[in-house]
Amino acid sequence: MKKAAIILIALMLAVSFAACGGKDEGTKPDGGSGNTALGGWTVSDFEGVTLPEAAQNAYDKALEGYTGMGYVPYALLGTQVVSGTNYMILAKGTTVTAEPVSALYVLVIYEDLEGSCTVASVSDFDLGAIEESDSEGTPYGLAGGWAMNTEVTAAGFDPAILNAIDGASEAIDGYYFTPLVLLGEKVVNGTEYAVLGIQFDGTEYKPDQYCVLFPVIASDGTASVEKIALLDLGSFNE
Repeated sequence: MKKAAIILIALMLAVSFAACGGKDEGTKPDGGSGNTALGGWTVSDFEGVTLPEAAQNAYDKALEGYTGMGYVPYALLGTQVVSGTNYMILAKGTTVTAEPVSALYVLVIYEDLEGSCTVASVSDFDLGAIEESDSEGTPYGLAGGWAMNTEVTAAGFDPAILNAIDGASEAIDGYYFTPLVLLGEKVVNGTEYAVLGIQFDGTEYKPDQYCVLFPVIASDGTASVEKIALLDLGSFNE
């Protein structure tokens, strides 16, 4: 299973707020038992989303009879027109074993022109690696002809998390952020969260890139965002 390149923008924000082709045959995830991922992260126990109809149909066909791993879709990240269509889906994968192990992955589902569907690739979406990365962000634009899907809405977030993200938007000149899905959490001096979001160009109000925001709710109830990782969708399909 390949490691996808993660592009990170290290925005050490000091803003603080008071809380208000080939089919992969189901490889075991990295990490420990249960939902624990590298770096102490615990994968969110999210029930998943209903994908747009075309993507859902392709996903269901590709995963029919899939063995060794069960997947729960978290978001359709994008689509790519090739000789047919590729669908890039962020999902939680859980081993079908006596002691299940869960981790996050990016699946690329390929649907050919005749409607046959396969899992073209499965890439690790390692929250520990994303958090630890210190490379610079990429310019606006998606490599390889990928088009972002932005039809995902935020729901069920702790108000303190939303306050922290709102504060990050105020602190970063020219950008603001919309949270989409809570991906995981870990215990620090309080709790740190990993949230899939979209970065918007604040001047033109257009989607810029997917990102992972890392808000921290400290034990005293204050909230801050110290890192924002920008995701390059093309890197998950190399």
